[in-house]
Amino acid sequence: MFDSLANLCLDVLLFI
Repeated sequence: MFDSLANLCLDVLLFI
């Protein structure tokens, strides 16, 4: 569960 959240955060950071 947390893994998905962390992955999403990383994706957002990379996107920005």
